[in-house]
Amino acid sequence: MIKKYSRASEFTQDILDAQHSTFDKGWSCGWNVGDENISFKRGYTSYVYSHPGQGKTVFVTETLLHLAKNDNLNICIYSPETGGRSEIVWNLIQVYTGKRLYGKSAHQITKEEIDKAIKFIDNHFIILEHSPFSDKGNDRFTAKDIFNQVHMAEKEYNMKIDVLCVDPFNLLDRELEDDRKAIQDYVLSTLSFINAASRKMNLHTILVAHLAGDDVIVDKDTGIEYSPKPHPSKLAGGQSFWRAGFQMIGIFRPPYGCIDKQGYPYRENSMWIITQKTKPIGTGKIGKFELFYDDNTHTLYETYGDKRYRCGDMNNNFSLYVDASLAKMESAIKPNTLFDSKSETDLSNPF
Repeated sequence: MIKKYSRASEFTQDILDAQHSTFDKGWSCGWNVGDENISFKRGYTSYVYSHPGQGKTVFVTETLLHLAKNDNLNICIYSPETGGRSEIVWNLIQVYTGKRLYGKSAHQITKEEIDKAIKFIDNHFIILEHSPFSDKGNDRFTAKDIFNQVHMAEKEYNMKIDVLCVDPFNLLDRELEDDRKAIQDYVLSTLSFINAASRKMNLHTILVAHLAGDDVIVDKDTGIEYSPKPHPSKLAGGQSFWRAGFQMIGIFRPPYGCIDKQGYPYRENSMWIITQKTKPIGTGKIGKFELFYDDNTHTLYETYGDKRYRCGDMNNNFSLYVDASLAKMESAIKPNTLFDSKSETDLSNPF
């Protein structure tokens, strides 16, 4: 039998070497109001989840662009709900430029702005594309396939991938051997693999997930309907998410026009970022912070006094607006449900 036990004296140097990696925070989330709660450590995972239409993808897109800008990181995105590879890049361009490019209030964007954004995205992002609704009966795309693609991209482009984003986890296929597993067992084995692969490839993986449907809440005074606060128990295989999760982040849009339990009105276009589990030690802390969505710029912002700051800007002492009352604040975030399909190359399989 292989020995799987040891005393501390047998690996003292490993203990000393691991002091900083154990207790240090990870990469900043970009929000001054949230840095105490959230950070992103290499070799670990974060789960971001909510009910539909709460702004998961917008929050994660802001996070990815900040990590690329602030820490010079390289990022791989798999986001079939956002659309095909061109739609994914346009979503990044919108947030990068701070210009909403759709609807009646769409901004004009110059060729120079597009070229600058595409150059930045080309330098820092790998777009992973696969249709989860392929008409090929055996055309599976599993968690192992995702990491194989990351491995191939690193080799082909001679670049280290630092962050992998899967949006959403719910659209990943099962391995053939998983077909007969109960959902709890499948989720636990898949998340355990993702944790191990993230550690092996020395990257941080962000998994975006949908919560199971809940009955909407109807405010008794106003009749306003809204989704309840997120909780990991509402994820498919929720108990397994709790067991496998390191950093678990719920997104909640409180109902504007309603009054909270303390008698205060919820603020317009508010978004609560709720940390419900945080591991390893030093990553962050359990709690919540508040951001706001500006439909006019298709971006999030935080407030300090009468000023608004975009992701990463408050630490640089840059104010997006002098007066917080001047910017447009009206529509809620709506999920993008465009889809596309492309064929993919053969894999060289490291797993």
